[in-house]
Amino acid sequence: MTVKILYRNILLSVCFLIIIISCTSIENTKWKFRNGFYIGDLIIFKSSHIIKNDTIFSNETPKAILIEIEQRITDKLLIIKDLNGNALGYYCSK
Repeated sequence: MTVKILYRNILLSVCFLIIIISCTSIENTKWKFRNGFYIGDLIIFKSSHIIKNDTIFSNETPKAILIEIEQRITDKLLIIKDLNGNALGYYCSK
């Protein structure tokens, strides 16, 4: 009986953690460069970068297009695309 309660509590904790992580918006997250197309070591929205529709701007200059935000178990992956080509860049939530 206590093993079932332990497993249930672990499962509830994991579900709660996933919900908390997924509620964090893109603008409130710091994004660290991982690989591919590069627009900076760190993307911080509302300070050095802004997002309008699907375009990422730095100092009012368009830099990249937001392709997708992928939710992973412990973090998120921001996928961007070069404005003038098909190069993809990957940034992890920090």
